[in-house]
Amino acid sequence: MILPPSLLIDANALIYLNNMGFVRKVISSLVKYGINPFTTNLVKQEMKVPSWKALEGWGMRWYEVSMSQLCAAGGMHACDSKLSMADASLAVVASEMNVTLVTADALLSHHLNQIGGSVMNFPEFIDALATDGFLTAKEAVFAFSQAKKLLHCPPCDAYLKKYRDLVHD
Repeated sequence: MILPPSLLIDANALIYLNNMGFVRKVISSLVKYGINPFTTNLVKQEMKVPSWKALEGWGMRWYEVSMSQLCAAGGMHACDSKLSMADASLAVVASEMNVTLVTADALLSHHLNQIGGSVMNFPEFIDALATDGFLTAKEAVFAFSQAKKLLHCPPCDAYLKKYRDLVHD
């Protein structure tokens, strides 16, 4: 299995999965196979679609950011006001807990890399989901087609080719 035992997931990844119609399948499948999908309480508060109630019902959990983590996130936000407090909290938690962060946010990825954390960008996440059998090749083609439109993602072309070659329709 490519996916790590815990995944800290940014709101944008959850929103993209929701817009593709895969959020329920992905979250409930991760939980079923012993992978812990979670986010921070700051991200939980901003979730509207998909709703937090739905995410929680499928097994998504949240982590309460400590005061020291909140202070560190505040410092990160003060240094770069383009980085939201919710995103800064994700970077701090991912780094301190040594968990992989799933995001489509290049700025967040940059900040996490600066403090020594592990990032899985959204296309890599879709590839890992397909490789580990959580998405079919046909679903992966659809997801990469959507990601290419939404994220203007050059690597999506290679992923599209990989999964189109696996589709037997």
